[in-house]
Amino acid sequence: MAENNGTTEGSVFPSLWKANFAAFMVIFAVAVTVAVWQTRYLDRIFLDEARDHARLAAEIIKLNAKNAIEAGKISRQIISSFLRSQIKFIKYLQHIEPFTRQELAAFAKEAGLTGITILQGDIGHDQEAGLIESRPGWLDRPADHLCRRASSLEQNKEKKMFILTAPMEPKDQVCVIVGIDAADVLALQKRISLDNTLTQISHLAGVKFVRVTDRESACTENNGWGCPDKCDRKHQVSYCDTPSGPVVRVQFDLGRQVLILGMDASSLRAKQRNIWKLFFFFSLVLVVVGGLVTWLLYRHQAAYLSKMKEYEEQLYQKRHEASLGRSAATIAHEIRNPLNSVSMGIQRLLMEREGLGQKQRGLLKLMRSELARTERIISGLLSYARPLKPQTAPVLMSDVIRQALARIEGRKRFDNIGVDLQILEETQVEADPHLALQLFENLLSNAMDAQDSGGSIKIELTAEKGCQVVRISNTGDIPSGQDLEQIFEPYFTLKTRGTGLGLAICQRIMAAHQGFIRARVESGVFIVETGFPRKAE
Repeated sequence: MAENNGTTEGSVFPSLWKANFAAFMVIFAVAVTVAVWQTRYLDRIFLDEARDHARLAAEIIKLNAKNAIEAGKISRQIISSFLRSQIKFIKYLQHIEPFTRQELAAFAKEAGLTGITILQGDIGHDQEAGLIESRPGWLDRPADHLCRRASSLEQNKEKKMFILTAPMEPKDQVCVIVGIDAADVLALQKRISLDNTLTQISHLAGVKFVRVTDRESACTENNGWGCPDKCDRKHQVSYCDTPSGPVVRVQFDLGRQVLILGMDASSLRAKQRNIWKLFFFFSLVLVVVGGLVTWLLYRHQAAYLSKMKEYEEQLYQKRHEASLGRSAATIAHEIRNPLNSVSMGIQRLLMEREGLGQKQRGLLKLMRSELARTERIISGLLSYARPLKPQTAPVLMSDVIRQALARIEGRKRFDNIGVDLQILEETQVEADPHLALQLFENLLSNAMDAQDSGGSIKIELTAEKGCQVVRISNTGDIPSGQDLEQIFEPYFTLKTRGTGLGLAICQRIMAAHQGFIRARVESGVFIVETGFPRKAE
């Protein structure tokens, strides 16, 4: 039976524990998987948004560049058309009556021109004679140089003006150069320029930087934050940390050029941190709750298995007692009757002792004594095997102990053994007086038998956890630690002529009263404690 219990405890406990632990690990693995999946999902969503932003910025830049080119063409055409009409009118007036410097200055002011220069006559001869300017020095180059060139509209960014030259024609021999203020046009061009567009995009929420560069530069340059640029088009999106925070760098092709857009990834990192914070919080709660539930489940399973083990032991004990009862009944029937016959024969021989010598009479008395001892062994076996059904009544243990001492004194002499009865705390208990008397008679007899050469017995009555406790201590022959482990087992005895059933019967008496009995050794003193449940008040 012991082997069966060991197998149950050794196989069921690990499997249950592993099942609990496995369930906990599965939940933890699911939590990790969800956290990783959410992090990657946020990465994918953010990167898709970054690509969309880059695509949108690229479309804006393309559209803006196209509009800038168209606006530049249109503005130049308008200015060129306006200046050509002014030149024709100036030539017309010059043919009618040549301009004076003052008249030319007034005309320039009235027409909104920056300056007018008229060169008449042969360019290679005296130029001063045929040169008239509305404002001296408004040109940054000599007039004859411009007049030798074909008619074209030029932009002087330093002086912020447009200049149009109408070279001499054979029929009129007049070269006219006019200029108009280009500040407004330049301002318009600046507003619709690529640089201004990139500046406006960089000011958008979530944009860290934006620039347009060529492919080779995009493959080799560093953007100032230390983010590595990669030529591999499979890696057009990358993370990098900057002094101002994390950035997602997107590289988008614009034909011959490349758009590089840096998107602020602080919100992404914040969401990722929140996810992992929630994960660690959930993991902590999972560990605490899972550990508590597992511990409670383990305790419940342990209690259940302990009850099952106790039930199996009780079942084994009952089977053992039933088997022992049948054996005892057989022994009583098969052995007692012959023993009675032998005892009666010895008694008759002792009564008719004429012709018997002293030696023969002593031998007969010894045989009668051994028969009586055999009878006690059989009676003890029957007593151990007989089912106990206590007939309880209110009892004071001190009275039962005094009665047991009186009965022992009638059979034995213990003048050299001191008995000290101390009643520290006593109340009535529900117990069978006869079984209680048998219990203490056995315990006190054992205590006295352990001290043949004299000693002392101390009996204390006290209370402990709702029980009336009787503690019996004695010196003399003290059992070893190994003996203590089996001291309540049937047929185990330390006496040379003992049956080994006394303490086993005591244990059965206490079990029948739902009490306890335990033994220990402290400082060379053997102590046996019994506990009877107190009477409910």
